[in-house]
Amino acid sequence: MSHSTNVTVYDGLKLIFNSTPIFLRARTTMPPTKFEFKKANAFTMVIEFPDEPNWQDLALKVESLYNVPFSDVGFSFIDEDDDLSTFFTDNVLQDFYTQYHRPPQTIELIVQDRRSPDIYCR
Repeated sequence: MSHSTNVTVYDGLKLIFNSTPIFLRARTTMPPTKFEFKKANAFTMVIEFPDEPNWQDLALKVESLYNVPFSDVGFSFIDEDDDLSTFFTDNVLQDFYTQYHRPPQTIELIVQDRRSPDIYCR
């Protein structure tokens, strides 16, 4: 007895039909990446991105929210040793995600402007 096999992609899932559909690959959805931005003398903002944004996307968002020029955007955070760390590049941002981001936790960052850095106070 011969079976014909049909392959169909439906909503990101690959289905093979013989007599019943078989799911080969389940789609996994990551929760959105949520940031809480703090800046001295400004409102705290909570922003969501569908994924972990790269430096350009993050800096452009901060530029629009806080009027900090893209080239002067930086971020500080408090690490596990309670030390203040500051970064200004995508490479360090990607390292930050690897070391510290645990979805769905909110990422708390202090927005920095290289022209006049904020001093962190709790």
